[in-house]
Amino acid sequence: MSECQRCQYPTEDGHALCGRCHQHALANLVTIADAWRATESPYLRSNAPRGDNIRARATVQPLPGGTDRMDWRHGADLIVLREWAESFTPVTGALAPRADPAAICEWLARHLYAASLEGHPALGDFAREIRALALRARGYLDPLRERRLTIPCLGKFEDGDDCGHEIPLESAALIRCRDCGAEWSPLVLLRAHAPDGAWLPPGHAARVLAVSVRTLSRWARLGRIQRQGEQYDVLNVIGQR
Repeated sequence: MSECQRCQYPTEDGHALCGRCHQHALANLVTIADAWRATESPYLRSNAPRGDNIRARATVQPLPGGTDRMDWRHGADLIVLREWAESFTPVTGALAPRADPAAICEWLARHLYAASLEGHPALGDFAREIRALALRARGYLDPLRERRLTIPCLGKFEDGDDCGHEIPLESAALIRCRDCGAEWSPLVLLRAHAPDGAWLPPGHAARVLAVSVRTLSRWARLGRIQRQGEQYDVLNVIGQR
């Protein structure tokens, strides 16, 4: 039985990547492709929610990251995609596109299974480099999406690498990271990242606590939750539950 080159977990049929690492690589390739297409123009139209108003106001804003956009659009890190595609060609027998990084990502995703089955000798490095590039891509892509309350996962992969995947902070008793599979309680994540208090606006606080904004206001009057202006300390209530 072979081992996954990324996490050393046993694999079937001699594959170079296990099923989980294969799925993570596919998801990271999708993230890179999405970010590339979303940042084609230096000025982008996005929905910017105002407070807790459901109706978002359309605004035109420059790409987050300022001059880093040039590094992203023309930087050496995207050359990595072309180099990996070239390394796939002798194994898969298919020619990769060269001009469009998004198209290269889609080509790599289509041929990743064949490369794994044929035992590509460096797929572990491929998965690590694609994950690092996807993390950077999320930094450009996430501000262009509708904002939601997320928090970095505290988990680790089997090879010891930190996960750090942004997971939605919901009111469920346990939150599962879809990247590393770890499960966390909201209290553990909030106290790890905001030990001095997690102050959130009414809409986000209500979502974390699974109550209405009106209930939050009533709790503040009763002293059940700390409020400063329009911010609520959700740790104060969660710790009492």
